Amino acid sequence: MDNLNYILAKNIALFRRNAKLTQAELAEKLNFSDKSVSKWERGDGIPDLAVLLQMCEIFDVSISDMINEKVKTVTPKREIKRNHLLIALMSVVGVWLLATCGYVICALVAPEGHIGWISFVLAIPISFVVLVVFASIWGRKWHLFSFITALIWTLLVSICVCIPAVEWKIIYLGIPMQVITVLWFLMRKTENGWSFDIKNVLIDKEKPADIKDEKSNT
Repeated sequence: MDNLNYILAKNIALFRRNAKLTQAELAEKLNFSDKSVSKWERGDGIPDLAVLLQMCEIFDVSISDMINEKVKTVTPKREIKRNHLLIALMSVVGVWLLATCGYVICALVAPEGHIGWISFVLAIPISFVVLVVFASIWGRKWHLFSFITALIWTLLVSICVCIPAVEWKIIYLGIPMQVITVLWFLMRKTENGWSFDIKNVLIDKEKPADIKDEKSNT
């Protein structure tokens, strides 16, 4: 019991500092006094399970992290998601910088009647290609669905705009492509195979880390 008190005391203090909270600020979030937090961090007592779960939510860690004697550096999920978002946005900005360079080069090489504007038109579907790649790695299924949908229609419109010889009827190709995308989005893998799940189509929650760890160990 004393060992558990020591582990919890050390981890509460560590995660509180990582969250950049003072004892008073943490106590306010928990509806306790700062003396209680100080007592927990000294190992003179331990919070009950409900308070521990509340602290896990505040620190964005799992309950196993709270009671683990050897705590690894834990990066909060919010920070990870923010980093992923920044990487994706920077990549899209890179696409538009390249498009700007293409426009400038065309303007310098052929100032009369240059077609540098095409680089900006093509930058739109290319941006969605980049977002589709990142969404397939880090995003949820509905993120991927949204970006694929945008890619389909912006690509078809870009083709019509950049190639005058192509008739606008080509946009009709987007209809079957969109239908296929919707069907893929509605499909869910079950124990009996693949099926359509319209009811829970927007529910795409991540499993808690503890459940993942437990399944991986079995």
